[in-house]
Formats: sequence, C-alpha cells, structure tokens
Amino acid sequence: MYKTLLLLGTLGTSLFGSFFYNGSHKIALTRVVDTPPLKNASSKISYFKTPSGERLGVGEKIIVCYKDLKQKRDIEAKYGLESLDKITDTMVVYRFKEHKSAQEVLALANEINTLDGVKFAHPDFAIQKRRRSVAEPTRDPLFWSEWYLDRMDVYGAWHYSRGAGVIVGVYDEGIDLEHEDLRHNIIGFGNYASGYKQLTMISRLSQLRDDDPNAPISISGYWHGTACSGIIAAQADNNRGGVGIAPDTKLIVARYSSQNISDDSKALIDMANAGASIITNSWGTNNMLPSLNETFRILSERGRDGKGVIVIFAAGNDGCNMDGYYHADADGHIECSNNPDDVPINDESESPYVLSIASTTGENQIADYSNYGSAIDFTAPGGMPSKSIVTTDAMGAKGFGPYNYTPQRQGYRDINDRAFNGTSAAAPMVAGVVALILSTNPSLSKEEVVDILKSTTQKLGRYAYDSNGKNAHWGYGIINAGAAVKLASEYGHIETQNFAKTIYSDLHR
Repeated sequence: MYKTLLLLGTLGTSLFGSFFYNGSHKIALTRVVDTPPLKNASSKISYFKTPSGERLGVGEKIIVCYKDLKQKRDIEAKYGLESLDKITDTMVVYRFKEHKSAQEVLALANEINTLDGVKFAHPDFAIQKRRRSVAEPTRDPLFWSEWYLDRMDVYGAWHYSRGAGVIVGVYDEGIDLEHEDLRHNIIGFGNYASGYKQLTMISRLSQLRDDDPNAPISISGYWHGTACSGIIAAQADNNRGGVGIAPDTKLIVARYSSQNISDDSKALIDMANAGASIITNSWGTNNMLPSLNETFRILSERGRDGKGVIVIFAAGNDGCNMDGYYHADADGHIECSNNPDDVPINDESESPYVLSIASTTGENQIADYSNYGSAIDFTAPGGMPSKSIVTTDAMGAKGFGPYNYTPQRQGYRDINDRAFNGTSAAAPMVAGVVALILSTNPSLSKEEVVDILKSTTQKLGRYAYDSNGKNAHWGYGIINAGAAVKLASEYGHIETQNFAKTIYSDLHR
C-alpha cells in the first residue's frame, strides 16, 4: 500500500498562508490531504493540523472584528468581501466574492489581521468540539463498572467516532433480540442451528422477537452471544445498563450451527453480503476444517467490495500452547499436550485470514486461562472472576444471572450469579474498536486496519517481543482504541515513523 507524504513543510508559509494568528500567537498549520470532513462540515472545506494535532477546517468564510468601523467599507471593497452575518456590531462573517483556495483564504485573513482598523481576523474554522465535563461520558448506570473501557482508552476514541455507519456481525450462541440495551442496534438476525438458515433483515423493532422461529436463541442457557453483543454495541445514553465500545454501530446477530459446518460458512458469507464489515466469533473447535479456512480467505480477500471483511476469533480459554497438541478427557474437557501422538491443535483462531485475540485481566496481565502461541495477534481485556466483564445479559432469569446484565464479579449479587470472562469477551472488544476505526475512515482495507492496530498497541508484560514486535502471549500487544482511531483519522495522509507494513495473510508466518 502507498501513503501520501506531506512535503509542505519545505515550502514558505508566507506564500501559502500556512498559519493563523490567535491573538498574539502565530499558529503554524500543516495541510492534511484528502482528510474526511468533520461531522456536518461542508465537503468544500480543506483541513490542516496544528502543532498540537488539532484538526482545523478552512472554507471560503472569514471572521473580521473591527477596532474602527470607519475603515470597514474600505476593507470590504479592497478584499472583495461579501457580508454573510453580523455576530456583533463590530464582528462580521464574510465570504470572498471571488472563489479563493483554502491557502488564499488563510493568507488574506492573515493580511487583514495586520490592518490598523482590525482587532483580529481569521478563517471561520471548522473545529472538533471535545467534552470537558468531569461527569461520566454516558448516562448509563453501569458505565463506571466497565473498567475495560479505560484500559483501552475508548474515551479517547470517542472524540472521533462512536461507530456510526458500521455493521458488525456477531456469530455466537444465544442473542436476546428483545434486550432493552441492544434492540435499537440490531438490524438483522438468524438461526443457523434450527431456524431458516438465512438472515432476517428488519425494518421495524416489532420484528425483534425471541419467539421468532429464526431468532438466535440459546440452547446452553447462557445466552453467551448477548454478552458479546453488548460489549460491542450496547446503546448509549438510555439510562440502562452500560454502554458498548461502539454504541452507534449496528449489529447482525446469528446463532451458529450445531450440525453441518457448511451452515457456518453460509452464515458468515450471508453476514458479509448483508453489509457486515467485521464478524466476531467467540467460539472454536481446535479442529478447523479446510472449508471454513477457505471461507475466511474469501471474506478476507473479497469481502467489503474487495477491501476485506475483518474476521475476529477468540483464542480460547484452555491455557494451551496452540502450537502444540491436545486430547479430550472423559468429560470432554480439553487437555493440553506436548505429545506428538495426540492431535495437533488446528483452531479457527489460527487461520492466517483471521485476527486471533488473547485475554488480559483487569491488572493488565495475561490471563492464566488464555491460550497462547505464534498465531496470537492482539490482546484485549477478558477479565477474571475477581474483576469480570460487565455487559448485557439475557433479560429476566435466563442467562448468566437474573439481572439483565452480567455481574462485575463472581457472586456479585448472589452466589449463583455467573460472571462473564474469557477470550470470549476479548474478541468483541477488538470488534468494537475496529468498528470505531472503520467509522472514522471507512475507506481502509483490512491490511490497513491491521497496520493501524499493530502501530498503536501497548507493549506490556514480561515476555520479550521479537524483531517484528510480537510474542506468543501478547501478539503485537494490547489494543489501544484511542491511539488506533486517531491514527485511522490520519491514515494515508501524514508521514508516520516506523510504520508497520503487513500483508494481512502473512500475519502468522
């Protein structure tokens, strides 16, 4: 992939007006080429960055504040200014009668700023507002229990996006379509175990019924997919539960097949064809079949109009070296092995076409249950019983506990409450962050998304990282949403030092 490098720094700022005056301070500006506009901004606006990284949009309008109104008409005539709005008696919004480029607007505003009769002049900048409140960023009562948002700097990512315009597929077991914190973000569902084995796309909320024959109901009783879905897209600011990492993202949810593996391939492709840019999977078999790996390849290389669907898998909770072997005990529990006579582990999370996610605790340590090995790409919070993941649970008595939301820790309200932890939680964490990335910059390919994630991870832990910045426990490190989404907003348009250049299918080689 190629990235446009900025060369404007070598050119004279006075010629191009690549600065502006803020009072007595001269603020340098660097042009950002082809940057997507700020929300609600005109497509005619050009963008610049200040030395602090703030993004400013320059259009055709300027603001002039006069010290001496006697010179107002002369200045308007000399510079061809057309009055658009009078903010006060002395402060006026203008546009130039003749079209000016952004560089010319800056230069002319700077020149007007120096005139004796002018108090100040500058472009009518488009600028991103940032919340300054010290109160919670959402009005959801369980927000402060979602410790993992802080661990990944999700708050920083929310300065750029909350996931609007992106669809995430959740392929799992048991998603409560009628959940109070999910239903407004679910746009499609299916049951590939006992339903129609195709998706139902909805046009009204009344179609979301758990008694629908195609609803992705739970057989285990845990309603596992409900918890995964809430991590990604629990609704914000509805005074219920917590909030998802990408609360403006839409979901397509489906129950995985309990029979033929071909149903799983069909389901994943159906999700992509219905618009899912990301598909998260908190399941695995330790025995990936070629047909599924081929499905992952097709999604990775041809999905999303050729940009590639990002398929994410939980690495598993057996504490196993995925480069080794395994056997099942009499109860069907997986036991790790170094014996070549046992079965080699060949899990879906080890496919070269997916992202494999390991799990960390609330103390930023690798969870002792988390599988490891050369296939691990990234880590994200998965929790422990002592500090578990607060997310949506099936409504009523069904699910992990009877409170509509998972408890923060084992026995939080009742000894029978079951906490939600594991790489099952870590995988949708990454899906939510990728949704924020693609919402900020939807033109990114899957290779570029992986580049961004690799370049912004935190390198934690006692395990040494190799020359490629990777190890078998952390992969490339723990996901940092704030840094990743910020880089996504700039990707391809600014010079980045030591930028990772990864071919997606070579991740595990």
